Amino acid sequence: MATIWGVVSEAGAMLSGSTDRDGNPAFKVANVSPGVYQIVFESTFPSVPAITGSQVLYGKTSEIPLDNIVFPLLDAEGATAVVGDSSGNLINRSFSFIVAGDDGR
Repeated sequence: MATIWGVVSEAGAMLSGSTDRDGNPAFKVANVSPGVYQIVFESTFPSVPAITGSQVLYGKTSEIPLDNIVFPLLDAEGATAVVGDSSGNLINRSFSFIVAGDDGR
């Protein structure tokens, strides 16, 4: 099984995450529009992996469960993460994710 994980800032910067054998980041991420992030895996999976995530680093305990993250697009090469506020508005937020899938062995 292969696993890729990461913590992404609201601006779309990788704060921490998994690396390959050479120490290079295992993914790239870009904030493509308010609340929308494109994640590209550096090595593709042989089939569609599973993904989960959560908004993080809000900095206050006033964040509520309706402030959420979804992954409407996912394939062997990457995913799109969409985050928002408690009213359903797309807004940039920090988030973390874990992707797990077949490693091709």
